[in-house]
Amino acid sequence: MPATIVRDEITVGITDRIRAELRRQNLTQIQFAELLGVGQWWISRRLNGDISVRDLIRFADALNVPVTRFLPTSAARRKAAA
Repeated sequence: MPATIVRDEITVGITDRIRAELRRQNLTQIQFAELLGVGQWWISRRLNGDISVRDLIRFADALNVPVTRFLPTSAARRKAAA
């Protein structure tokens, strides 16, 4: 049985920002997977919420952006906590 992935507002915001950066850099999930040396399924799983801090750092390094680009703003964190 596959593991259940919990997608809270903060995780959704993070993965949305990663997707936006991939679009900005004109990269598909397949191209990004090749860049990281992983399968497309691995990228898809992370973008569907099974993502760690280590993954965020790896993504930021590969995309040559600060990891903070993927993190929510203070206002988004307050909204998610409410």
